Amino acid sequence: MKYIVVGKPNCPYCDDAIILLEKYALPYSYMNVTPDIKRLLNAMSFTTVPQIWKRHQDALIHIGGYDDLLNMLEPEPANDNEQMELPFD
Repeated sequence: MKYIVVGKPNCPYCDDAIILLEKYALPYSYMNVTPDIKRLLNAMSFTTVPQIWKRHQDALIHIGGYDDLLNMLEPEPANDNEQMELPFD
């Protein structure tokens, strides 16, 4: 499985995405946004970078941006101590 990160220079979230992938030793390819890639991203209504995909067999699965990658790789544990509010009539 390989990840594809589309980003641009001087983008802190792009850098953070790369750091996160490297933290988990996940293989990735990085592509800078070019005019052609920008047109393609805009056609898919993506207006921010990074945009991250995961290659799975013959398909590309869109993950989203840095926050989406972080949530996928490091999901927050469920809070078992959270109290449920019950309506009292």
